[in-house]
Amino acid sequence: MGKYVMERLFKVFNIAGMAFIFVGGHTGYISGKDMLYQLLLFVIVYCFMTRTYEAFETQTKKSMELIYSQGLALFLADAVTYLTGYVTKTSINDIWMMLLKLVAQTAFAAIYTLGSNQIMCHLYGKKEAAVLYGNSEMFEKMKDLRHMSDWIHVKMWIRVLEVTPQTLEQLKDVDLVILQEIDRVQKDQILRYCAANGIEVYLKPEMEDVLMCSMKSVSVNGTMLLQIGNKNERPVYELVKRMMDICISVVGLVLASPVMLITAGLIKAQDRGTVLYSQKRLTKDGKIFEIYKFRSMKMDAEKDGKARLAEKSDDRITTVGKWIRMTRIDELPQFINVLRGDMSIVGPRPERPELAEKYTEENPEFTMRLKVKAGITGFAQVYGRYNTPAIEKAQMDAYYIRKASVLMDLRLILATVKVLFMKESSEGVVTESKTENRAENKAYKMIKERETA
Repeated sequence: MGKYVMERLFKVFNIAGMAFIFVGGHTGYISGKDMLYQLLLFVIVYCFMTRTYEAFETQTKKSMELIYSQGLALFLADAVTYLTGYVTKTSINDIWMMLLKLVAQTAFAAIYTLGSNQIMCHLYGKKEAAVLYGNSEMFEKMKDLRHMSDWIHVKMWIRVLEVTPQTLEQLKDVDLVILQEIDRVQKDQILRYCAANGIEVYLKPEMEDVLMCSMKSVSVNGTMLLQIGNKNERPVYELVKRMMDICISVVGLVLASPVMLITAGLIKAQDRGTVLYSQKRLTKDGKIFEIYKFRSMKMDAEKDGKARLAEKSDDRITTVGKWIRMTRIDELPQFINVLRGDMSIVGPRPERPELAEKYTEENPEFTMRLKVKAGITGFAQVYGRYNTPAIEKAQMDAYYIRKASVLMDLRLILATVKVLFMKESSEGVVTESKTENRAENKAYKMIKERETA
């Protein structure tokens, strides 16, 4: 039986197991059509949420993240089912039974994930991967690739200065190639070789690669051309998006008001300073507006007038500030910005004018982010981190701008719930002086290069 078929069977088994526990938890409370309708709703929401949270992406996610993603998907699917049943008066009134059912489902998710990974690895083995890179400065970031998945083993690291027959010969022994900042000509040679030999490729894109994602093929006089251009105005999408912004902001402010009041009290009690702070940011077409956030840093944190990104272990961040930044509570006042029309719920994060000017000087394509309204959350916030380089965030935002739709916006909003509780997504930038074990890393790189020479 092929690996693809086996993966699909495991996924069906997972959904069937969750449905079985769901029915068991509802038996004795509801039955007949009510049971069928709630079961169908649960399965639909669960499948949608597992897709949104990439809960079955075993090739690129570690087991613990997969369990976390499935647990969150289960919680939301059970919550939607319960609330729907409450409105239609067909729900379980026993909250303890609901919690017990959720615990049982999460336990099943953990056993399923760990067990299926072990079985798949035993039957098909891990994928052997080669990491090819051109820029030696990429090594710091590439270290994490050694542990990117339970299914992938990084076999070799190759610094590519030029593509030689020996370079390509080494790739015969791997199933997967990861390309990181390779010269375009060399990258083309490697891609052609991998395509001809059935080798899977993961590619760190350049901006032109991102723009190609929205290309459209056209035929002109018998010649195929690829059209890459700005999307036409989409008034229906813009109207629906604005309605979503208003509804979510109003509901968000109402539901979050107790948390916001408590947060304001904690900030005030800590140093008697201001609760909120405003800052000039950029939104669509380069318009400058005042963004509102809960203050997470000491008063006069930038008294020298210079804009600085928050660093990891930044001593300007207060005790309360660390907590509200980690949980993203400091962003809640931005619902006001959304209601005012300065921002949207989903979009590129608004940048400070002075930092945007600096980034644009280094990478002119950074201005693409100003084609849409800035957002509270976005593609770069969900799939990147706070300390992700600005150019990579710009690429993620460009991808969103080219692919934006109501469905994508909904998925990004829901996916934001997942990253709220992932500590690494809110860590500050690491300065040159704070990089750990740099000498050890250089030595490790030299050893790897000798091994793969």
